[in-house]
Amino acid sequence: MTPDATLNATAYWDATYREKVEVVGSWTENVPRESLSFIARADVNLDDDIIDVGGGGAI
Repeated sequence: MTPDATLNATAYWDATYREKVEVVGSWTENVPRESLSFIARADVNLDDDIIDVGGGGAI
């Protein structure tokens, strides 16, 4: 990525997070069906640790 492209991307995301309401700029789901499906297919135990690496705002 060129320095200009990096600067433009940075400016875009800075403006997006500054100007958008959290609900509009967030990718959270009320029921994370796809994530739960991935977890079920991973065959983890109920006491296994899972790390959420999402980037949205915490509720």
